[in-house]
Amino acid sequence: MGTWNGFYDFVETNHRLSFGNVGSNLNTTNVGSSTSFGIAFEKNYSYGTGSAKGNQFEYRIVLVEPSNVTVSINGKDVYGPRLFQAGTYRLKDFVFTQGANVVKITIVPDARPEDVIVNYVDMGYDYRLLGKGDSLYNFSFSVPQVISATPSAVINLPYFNGQYLSYHMDKFTATYTQQTGITDTFTFTSDLAITPGFFSGTLNGVFASMIGTTQLQVTLGLDGSKVSPSFTGNLSHRFSGALQSSLGSLGVGFNYSIPARDTLSSAFQSTIGGNISYSGSFTKDIRYTLTGTISKNSDNAAPSWNASFSTGFSPFRGMSISGSLSASGSATDPFNPSLTGQISGSYSFSPKLNASSSTSVQTSNMFADVTTTTSMGLGYRPSGNDSLSLSLSGLKPSDPLNHSLVGTWSHSGDLSSFTLRQQATSNYQRMVTTLTANTSLAYADGAFALAKSVNDSFFLVKPVGDLKKSDVSVARTLDSSPTVLLRPLGSALYNNITTNTRNNIVVFSTGATDYSTGASFVYEMTPRSRQSFVAKIDVEPSFTVSGLLFQTDGSAYQQYSSPVYAIELNQDGDEIMIRNDELYLFTDQDGRFILSDVRPGTYLFDLKVDDLWYAVKFEVPQVESDTIGLDRVLLLEDFWVSDPQFEERIIVQDAFSGEQIEEETDVFGSELVTGYDASVTLNVIDRLNEESFWTIIFPPFEESDWNFEELDSEYVTEEDYYFDEALWDDVINSESETETATQVFTAAP
Repeated sequence: MGTWNGFYDFVETNHRLSFGNVGSNLNTTNVGSSTSFGIAFEKNYSYGTGSAKGNQFEYRIVLVEPSNVTVSINGKDVYGPRLFQAGTYRLKDFVFTQGANVVKITIVPDARPEDVIVNYVDMGYDYRLLGKGDSLYNFSFSVPQVISATPSAVINLPYFNGQYLSYHMDKFTATYTQQTGITDTFTFTSDLAITPGFFSGTLNGVFASMIGTTQLQVTLGLDGSKVSPSFTGNLSHRFSGALQSSLGSLGVGFNYSIPARDTLSSAFQSTIGGNISYSGSFTKDIRYTLTGTISKNSDNAAPSWNASFSTGFSPFRGMSISGSLSASGSATDPFNPSLTGQISGSYSFSPKLNASSSTSVQTSNMFADVTTTTSMGLGYRPSGNDSLSLSLSGLKPSDPLNHSLVGTWSHSGDLSSFTLRQQATSNYQRMVTTLTANTSLAYADGAFALAKSVNDSFFLVKPVGDLKKSDVSVARTLDSSPTVLLRPLGSALYNNITTNTRNNIVVFSTGATDYSTGASFVYEMTPRSRQSFVAKIDVEPSFTVSGLLFQTDGSAYQQYSSPVYAIELNQDGDEIMIRNDELYLFTDQDGRFILSDVRPGTYLFDLKVDDLWYAVKFEVPQVESDTIGLDRVLLLEDFWVSDPQFEERIIVQDAFSGEQIEEETDVFGSELVTGYDASVTLNVIDRLNEESFWTIIFPPFEESDWNFEELDSEYVTEEDYYFDEALWDDVINSESETETATQVFTAAP
C-alpha cells in the first residue's frame, strides 16, 4: 500500500496543518503491517514568514553627557564606537558565540576622553536555546491503517480486489511536543505520546552558563503489559569559556536506565554509564580528540568500555593526513581489548586531479589476529560537468586479488544527469555495469519545462507571442550575473526561489530578431511550500523605421535632431501629442534617421523647413505576432519639400488665422496638430528584414571593388627589401629636431 500526505500552511502565524499518512503508532498489537493515518498541527518558522525571537539580551546605560559607546564580545568589537547624546539607552539583541560571552561596554565622555567607564556583562549561550518567551510545538493524532480481506476495525472502507481499508480507532496515538524558551539561558522541552495501554514522556532542559552548557533529559515509559515503568536519564555538560579556550573543549556525560519488568518475579536490571571527550591542539595546525565511554550492566560483573584518539594535520598545501587509534573491551573480557588503527591521506595535484588512500589495522586476542585493509581512490574532473573516479577497496595482503574495483563516470548537464559505473569483485570473476540517468519534468498552468532537478517551489517562464523564440535568462534583483535557461519544451525553469520569503526575480528576454533589443520583466513572489509560479512574457511587436530628409535646396539634413511624439485622440476626438521619451530622431551625414523599437501607432516629429515648422507624420501598422515574421524594418519615402509629389500633400496653415489655406486634409482625415505651420505624412514604401536593411546601409566590400595590380618578379627584386642597419641607427639615435617640426596625432575612426 502506498502512502500520501498533504498540508496547508498558515504563513502569517508559521503553522502547518498536515493530513494523510502522518504521525506514528505506539501500539500495533494484533494489527499487523500498518501505516499511520491522521492529522498533525505544528508551529515552525520554516512554514511561514515570521522569524524566531533572538536572544533578549538587554542592558541599560545612562549617559549624563555626550559620550562614545563601544560594545565588544570576548575581546572583539561588535558595535561602535558611536557618539550618543545625554540620556538613557538600551543595548539589546547582539549576536553571541557558542559558550561563554563576556560583554564589555566602554563609555568615553566626548569632553573628557581620559575618564573611561567600563561595564562588564557575562552571558552563556548555546545554539539549541530559544529566545525568551519563544515557543514551538507539534500536535498529532493518528490511527493504524491496515488493508485486510475482512472488516477488522471500527471504520472499514471498501478497497481494491474485495479488500478493506480498516482504521483501528481503539489504537489511536496522540503526541504533543513543545519547546519553550523560559529565559535567554534556559530552554525546556516536553515530548509526550499516549495510546490505550501505552505512555511515553520525555522532559529535556538545556541551560547555558559561563562555564558551559548543561543538558538533562529524563524519559519515562509505561506499558500496560509490564508491571513496572521504564526509565532513562541522561546528564551532560560541555565546558566552554573564553578563558579556557587555550585548554581545548571538554565534555562529560552520565546516563542511567532501568528497563520495564514483565513480572514481579523478574530480576531487577539497570545500566549505568558515562562518557568523556576532550579536543585540543598540539600546535596551531595539529589538533586532536580524545574520547572514552564506559557502561556497566547489573547482570555483568565487569563493564564494557571504549577509548579512541584521533588527529589530523596538513604538512603542506594540498596534502592532508589524519589518523585514529581506538581500543574496546567487552563486558565478558574487558582486559583483552581489540585495537583498531587507521591512517588516511589525500593530495590534490590540481583543482581537477586528486588522490586519496586509507589503511586500517584491526587486532584481537592480544594481537593474535591481525587484519589489514587498504583502500585507494583517484578522482579527475575534466570539466565542470564531468567527473571520473577510480576506487579500490578491501585490499588485503593475504588475498590481494579479492578486492573491489569501481570506475565511475558522472555527467551533470543543464537538463539531465547520468552516471556510468563499472564494478569488478570476486577476483575479477564478477562484473557489474550500472547506468543511471535522471531528469525532471515540471508542469504548472499549461507550461512544461525540462530540467535536471525540480525544487519544492519553482518558477516557470513561458515566452509567447513576439518572444516565443527568444532566449531567456533569470536572476534575482541586484544580481549582476543572470542564469541563462534552456527551454526545450517551450518554458524555462528557475529553481532558486525561497519559500515563505519575498523573492524579487528579474527575467531577461532577447528580442524577436538578432538586431532587436530585448525586454526585462520584474516579479515579486512569496511562495508557500510546494507553491510554484508561471509567467507568460510577451511584448507588442515593434518595428525599425527609417527614412531620408532633404532640405529645400536638395541637401541632406545633416546632424538634425527632433523629439518624437505619439499622436492620440482625446475624449473629444481631438488630436493630442504625447512625447515618447524612448524615441528620439537623429540624422547622419546623408540625412537618414533610424528609429528602433517603434510600437504600432501614429507618430510625429518636428522638421524646420526654411523659417517654417513642419509636423512630419508616419504610421506604424498593427500586425499580429503570429504573422509579423522577420520583416521588421519600415522604409519611409524620402522627404524633399521641393519635390512636386509633396506639394499637393503638404497642408499649410495661415500664420495669423491658423486656418488651412488649401482644402486638402491629411491622409488621417483629421485636423492639423496645433503649433505647426504645415503638416505632411510620409508613407511606407517598403518592408524588409533587418539583415537586408543593414546591408543597404553598410554594403559589404567585394574584391572586385578594389583595384589590385599584379607586379611581375622582374619589377620587384631583392634589392628593394635591403635594410641598411647603419642608416637605421642614425635615425633612432638622432637627438636633433628642427624647430618647425610638428607632431601629428591620428586616430582610426
